[in-house]
Amino acid sequence: MTQPTPEYRRRHQVEAPAIDNKEFRQGWRVITKLDRLLADKRITRGQWSVGYEYKSAWSAAFDVSLPEFATVRVNSGNPSDGRVVAVLDLVNKLRDAEVAIGSTAAHLLLLAFVEDLSWAEIGRRYRRNPETARDWTVAALARLAEAWGGRNVKGVSRNG
Repeated sequence: MTQPTPEYRRRHQVEAPAIDNKEFRQGWRVITKLDRLLADKRITRGQWSVGYEYKSAWSAAFDVSLPEFATVRVNSGNPSDGRVVAVLDLVNKLRDAEVAIGSTAAHLLLLAFVEDLSWAEIGRRYRRNPETARDWTVAALARLAEAWGGRNVKGVSRNG
């Protein structure tokens, strides 16, 4: 079985495959910031879920392989098949979430969970220490969890 390169392991926390009475994981698994925050009990399972939904919405709506996230991903084909409308709905949900939680909170979530920058790098960008950057991001995620649940964001629900 191949394993991550030493360079990859320097940049990411990974768990080796595990097959025992507790786990059945045949491949290597990257431990994300969201996973670490949950394990450290800094966020709830609901906030963890919303964080992944937010990250997935960014990935689905924008071509996140581009550094500026400037390209809205629109599949070619018949516009009436709903794919274009679904992408535009996601863009609107992300915009509405940013309005609800504030641009700074949305930017912190983007840097931490979409761009996957380190806490140290986020702290440098905001001229704060890494722990402050992490704590601010946790607070931003808590605000997003309320907004993403549909109370503060028009048209956004956890199910759609």
